[in-house]
Amino acid sequence: MSLSFRKQILYPLLTALLGLGLASLVDISDLPAQAWYEPFTYTLLAIGLYGSVYGIHRTELSAHREIVLRAVTIGVLLKMLIIGGLFYLFTGKLTAFLLGLAVAQIDPLAVANLIQGRDQKLSDRAQTILGAWSSFDDPMTVLLSIYALYLFLPHNANANLLELSLPFALGLGQNLLFAGLVFVLSRKVKNHPLAQLLLLGTSFGIAIAFQWMLGIALIGLFLRPEIRKLPQIISGAFYISLLLLGFLLINGISWFSGLILGLGAILAQIIVGFLLTHGLPRAERFYLAFAQQNGITAMILALLFEKNLPGTVAIVAPAILFINLGYYLTNKYILG
Repeated sequence: MSLSFRKQILYPLLTALLGLGLASLVDISDLPAQAWYEPFTYTLLAIGLYGSVYGIHRTELSAHREIVLRAVTIGVLLKMLIIGGLFYLFTGKLTAFLLGLAVAQIDPLAVANLIQGRDQKLSDRAQTILGAWSSFDDPMTVLLSIYALYLFLPHNANANLLELSLPFALGLGQNLLFAGLVFVLSRKVKNHPLAQLLLLGTSFGIAIAFQWMLGIALIGLFLRPEIRKLPQIISGAFYISLLLLGFLLINGISWFSGLILGLGAILAQIIVGFLLTHGLPRAERFYLAFAQQNGITAMILALLFEKNLPGTVAIVAPAILFINLGYYLTNKYILG
């Protein structure tokens, strides 16, 4: 059994099953209604987003900024429409597009494992593009998902488009202003590691309190004090998220719906991957087109949505399993 299979499929599956087993011993049916649930999930999300951006090389990002920019803007929207459209045909519910957003991103931690693996066949250019793509489509997907959720909550039937769009525009402005202020402060403490850590900790607290997830991702571009345990912290957040997913699976698992959503995500990445990488060598285009993997961001978005859209976890959890299994099989037996 290969290390990649254990890390991508087996260990996450066993952790989720452990959560499901624990949930059968205690009553956690009202878990999303607990006061700590939402801030805790935002804490996990902030850790995942900051960690995904922390390791990206700014010079590499600049060299391939056009492809990356298209991927995290046009690409994310196209993938949402493809996944959501396919799932809408199956469910007939507009929330299909929200679930499509939840699995639209490429997991940066899985990509990092791929790039660092001894048997990876990607060129330096393809590694850079995939690394930057996976790091920056996460915050974009999160921003769209959090405010798209507002559109699916009960609201005044007389509300117009401006009123419905206002939360997104306001949130975007707040995130940018927050990140800009932290950037100014970070310049003043750039030679003081302890002050940088204090500033980062304060930034995390503010981002979680006000749900400024794009802001904390942007901060990861410039405020980077040495955090030796960051990989372990991210891994811990990943497995805690899996345990929470397992807890909520006690309410049921929608295997077929998860399969449809997962196939939609794989298909969307194939289409968008080929569209956005025109001009690259054929082999690189194929690897990028079959690069869809889901991880911590998709899991935490499912946990967040569960509070307002019960049943989200029952669909997204198996979708993540099918997506990652599809990635593993494709890269081992077709591209490998």
